[in-house]
Amino acid sequence: MLAAQANEDPLTGLPNRRRLDDELDRLLALARRYGRPLSVALVDIDHFKRVNDELGHQVGDRALIEVVTRLSALLRQGDLLGRWGGEEFLLLAPYAKHDAALDLAERCREGIARTPFPGVGHLTVSFGVATLTGDDDARSILRRADLALYTAKREGRDRVVGMPGLTDAGELDSSPERNGR
Repeated sequence: MLAAQANEDPLTGLPNRRRLDDELDRLLALARRYGRPLSVALVDIDHFKRVNDELGHQVGDRALIEVVTRLSALLRQGDLLGRWGGEEFLLLAPYAKHDAALDLAERCREGIARTPFPGVGHLTVSFGVATLTGDDDARSILRRADLALYTAKREGRDRVVGMPGLTDAGELDSSPERNGR
């Protein structure tokens, strides 16, 4: 029971940030050891503060749970979705090359936007996707995913933006790939 409390988000039942950190470290080590691809996506519910402020936290909690249900139904076996904080989630996608991760994120984005949420109406999500390259560690791959998510938000939300990796000079590639609307 204590292990579950330490590693599980009480509202959604998803892995919490502590467990996600551990899983990301484990998946990074496996990806490096066996030369396998690994992608991560930060997912944020667009304008979620408005749901809580206008409809109340109980409705917001139900909407969070429904988002998790919809996302979980669209993931591949072996993918791991966890609650990163508030209305933000982290998706760990082992064996997913960058294009496959973008496709997965787009499928999830569409799955959220397609059908209204009970008591809320339409919700959308934004995705920031990054794929393991070079000398990435957990911090650098998450930084790229965060930058991609920030770009998706800045460009209008309800979209997938991918940050493929590092340039030859080792600098952050400043030309994110855009998907979605």
